[in-house]
Amino acid sequence: MVILRFLVPAGSLVIFLTLFVHKILSATCHQPMTPEAYSSIEYNSFLNDQQVFIAVFADDIESGVIEECLSIAVKKFPSTAIRDRFNMISKGFTFSASTASVVNFVRSFDGVQSVNRVKKFYANSVPISWGQDRLDQVNLPLDGRYETDWNGTGVSVFVVDSGIDTNHAEFIDKNNKSTALNVYDVSVKHGKKIRRDNDDVGHGTHVAATVGGRTTGVSPGVKLYGVRVLDEHGSGEDTHILSGLTFVRDWYLSHHRPSPTVVTMSLGGSCLSYLDCETDSVVLAVEKLIRLGIHVVVAAGNDDCDACLQTPAYSKHVITVGASNSKDIAAQFSDFGKCVDIYAPGDNITSACAPAMCSGDRDATGSGEADEPGSDQQYISLSGTSMACPHVAGETSRTSDNMLGHILSLFPFVARFVISMVPPVLPHLLSLLLPLFALGVVAQILEIYPLAPPIEVTYRFPHFYTRASTLRIRPTNRREDS
Repeated sequence: MVILRFLVPAGSLVIFLTLFVHKILSATCHQPMTPEAYSSIEYNSFLNDQQVFIAVFADDIESGVIEECLSIAVKKFPSTAIRDRFNMISKGFTFSASTASVVNFVRSFDGVQSVNRVKKFYANSVPISWGQDRLDQVNLPLDGRYETDWNGTGVSVFVVDSGIDTNHAEFIDKNNKSTALNVYDVSVKHGKKIRRDNDDVGHGTHVAATVGGRTTGVSPGVKLYGVRVLDEHGSGEDTHILSGLTFVRDWYLSHHRPSPTVVTMSLGGSCLSYLDCETDSVVLAVEKLIRLGIHVVVAAGNDDCDACLQTPAYSKHVITVGASNSKDIAAQFSDFGKCVDIYAPGDNITSACAPAMCSGDRDATGSGEADEPGSDQQYISLSGTSMACPHVAGETSRTSDNMLGHILSLFPFVARFVISMVPPVLPHLLSLLLPLFALGVVAQILEIYPLAPPIEVTYRFPHFYTRASTLRIRPTNRREDS
């Protein structure tokens, strides 16, 4: 027993020293010595032209180390141009390269999680509602009514899209108060005011009104937050999406993890391969949000092909939504495959229309403040998985929080922090923390994270998939790679 009393503190001290030494060793930029250590993704020796890539580093790699790696790359390949540095929900930099050797050299640095081509993300709609009617009943035909005992009160939904025209009547409640607020715009400098009609495409407005519009919304009681990451053409790059997701993460943590919080993303970019999607920066970012306890719902894509070649639809733990029509058949444009979790109404869906889409009318200054709240009252029918995604996002607001998941996720981080901070002169206290550290290690190995809890969606799959009237989505078990 006497020996055991000293073995446990000694073991704790060893753990502390190991973490400390690892921290010191990881503070410089290291490279593998042989080309065999390069990633299995290899580009052709010469690219067609100067292309832009995004390098993402592990979270524990310090900014100084990234800068050192960046300097080494530029010194070795002077023609390499560094476009952007970012330290958001993920950290790294974007760079241009004309040969594969540059890409593989950057990929060889220790701590690099992925190096992929910069992608363009597009709103998943086909310009061309029975959707609500379909949600509240199991069987066809539709009865022309939408009845629900839930309106989403107390739920926060972040619409990561092209912004929201909060002047539209769909976002004004019966007390003449706004139910939608634009909180982030990647093109607006910090501290600057964001317009009320901050949607130059109309896509985000249509999506937001399907989630929580006064008359077209699945859950009209939710609080809608517009996170603009797409430009006036309805497109954006990886770093724009990451910037918006970083805002959501920071907001969620600063508000003490309000639950439920939902992110709806009716956008997507194409991958070169499954491996390209697996290491995609946006896929990695949404996984981080899910581990915090945020529900993430995304559109499958409109290319009539494998959704696993779309980002962020590839992510194993998001809810990926395909589109169905009023006959309960998958829409002909909808992406499909094992990465699609559920189908929802996405064909000819009527929702709010921003002036930018319906009339192109905008005041000369572009400030959007001349219009009164509720002054915009136009509607439009659109098709796409972008329209299906917000139906599920609205239903997702029904779910409750998973406190156990939050507690489990904190074990690894709390244990590491305490062990690294408590002086070695208190070994007995460290021995008390050892079981907590062990549990944290097990939690990481088994990937026990606070993934969004099970969700009940009262909507039937198209008949050729299943006839179950209630689908329970469990993100932790929903699909595994074969």
